[in-house]
Parts: sequence; structure tokens; C-alpha cells
Amino acid sequence: MGKKCALRGRRAGLPVSQLLPGKRGRVSVTSPKMEIDLSCQRCAACCRWPGEVRLTDSEVTNLAAFLGLSDKKFIETHTRLRKDRRGLALKAREDHSCIFLEGNSCTVQAVKPQQCKEFPNRWVNLLWGQVPVEAMRRDYPMLFACEAFRAFLKRETGCVKRDP
Repeated sequence: MGKKCALRGRRAGLPVSQLLPGKRGRVSVTSPKMEIDLSCQRCAACCRWPGEVRLTDSEVTNLAAFLGLSDKKFIETHTRLRKDRRGLALKAREDHSCIFLEGNSCTVQAVKPQQCKEFPNRWVNLLWGQVPVEAMRRDYPMLFACEAFRAFLKRETGCVKRDP
């Protein structure tokens, strides 16, 4: 019989849908206080996961300037309308990876969007101790592909199961 993962001494009360507003408990716009600070291992798992990297106006301007493009040209070539039609998101490749990912390196690392800078810490700080690990696995599987999160999970629970 396999080892059962459990939250050692942590409460796992609220379901994701009650903790975080939005469809299936998606992460809110406001960042939590970052009590858990995981160091990025540059595994690039988050950059290969299907999703939406939302952009602010200032991020569009910063990315465009970094690439030597006008805002208009950057928007035309590197963004799309968000699914909620309330702003812009980065385009992705057909395989869902980020258009700025080369190997395991971010070609816009110096000016990458805040959403990218905060992964996985924003999600871990919103969810850890608030939702059961299995709910996190179901609703945020990209966390379980992240090397830093898997190391954290192993330290906290004594075991880790990697998703395909």
C-alpha cells in the first residue's frame, strides 16, 4: 500500500470555489502576502502549461520597449483578446507554451509579466492550508509540474506525486 499524503497539522477546510472567486476557483487579481517563498528552479513547467497570461497596459509597454517594438506592433503580433474579453493576454504556441520560451529560458525575463513573476508563490500562498491538496491537484495541476512546488510539497507532507 502506498504512502498517503496528508497536510501535517494544516487545516484543509474550504473548497477552492469558496476560497477564490471565479469559475472553478480561479485565482483572484489581488496578490496574497507571500509567507511561503519558493525559489524558481527554472524548470519552465509553468511556461508550458495551457493558460492565460494576462497583461496590464504597463506590461505591454515594458515588453514592447524591451523587444524594440511599438505598443501597437507588440499588441498585433504577441497578444490576443482575453477569454473574458476584458483585456489582453499573451499569445501561446500551438503546444500551449509561452511565445517567449526558448528551451527553459524566458527571452523576456527582465520584463516578464507580474503573473509570471509570482508563480508559483501566489498560488501556493492563496491555497496552502486553505484547500485540500487533492483539490489543488485537480484545479491547479500546473503547480504539481513545478519543481519548486514539488520540493515544498515533499518537505511539508513527506511525499509527492507528479502529474503527467
